[in-house]
Amino acid sequence: CYDREIITPLGQRIGNDRIIRVNAQKDPFTAEKYGVEKLPTIVIIDGNERFMQSTGGFTVDELEKLMKESDKN
Repeated sequence: CYDREIITPLGQRIGNDRIIRVNAQKDPFTAEKYGVEKLPTIVIIDGNERFMQSTGGFTVDELEKLMKESDKN
């Protein structure tokens, strides 16, 4: 399960308050707003700007690195 293997450990590392999970089927407006066409998609927002968007599987380490990069900008 993607949530248990990736999202939960990432929240433990960077803080759950920094993660918003959107169910694209239940909230198509938000998915469309960020250009989500395939699942899973990770969108990293820095302020109000999209910092990074990518589709596919990620490791916790990869996501943590991307979150730290967005913090630098």
